[in-house]
Amino acid sequence: MFISKKRTAIKAIQKQKEKLDHLETFDGDNMWTIQTRELLKLYMGENSEFYAIGVKKLNFNHYYSGYPPQDVEEFVRGNQAVGRNYLDACIEFIETHGVHKESKPNWIYTIKSEYVNLAIVVLIPSIFIAGMWFNSFQSNTANINALQKRIETLNDSIMSLSNPANNNAETPNNPKN
Repeated sequence: MFISKKRTAIKAIQKQKEKLDHLETFDGDNMWTIQTRELLKLYMGENSEFYAIGVKKLNFNHYYSGYPPQDVEEFVRGNQAVGRNYLDACIEFIETHGVHKESKPNWIYTIKSEYVNLAIVVLIPSIFIAGMWFNSFQSNTANINALQKRIETLNDSIMSLSNPANNNAETPNNPKN
């Protein structure tokens, strides 16, 4: 069965929220903090405001040596409340807006600049030269066609002059007045 990324994200954040209730201390190498940050990076996006705020709010890396036990307990409970509220806000955001999707780069940005420069240097002059050649080809073709018409007209004139019998005869194309 297909489970959407949105549902997976909500379940993962809820699991971290449950783990938070069972944590007793937040020491410097707390795996819960690391896991939660990585989940937020994955599902909220590294550049999102939620992730930036989460890094600050979930900064529970404090050492409690030298503090009275009641202060440590109060600090841990306060951090847990902040963490729960924050994770609830993350779940609400994901339910409403979905998870972060990585933007795919445009294919143009994947082309190396050397190839772009080469294309500019080669293609633009090539297009210009091809246009000039095509234009000269068209004008040469037009000149050849006009020359062929002139030759045909001259041939017809020469043929009519060389055959005087046809000049006096009445033809359907050339009626005599």
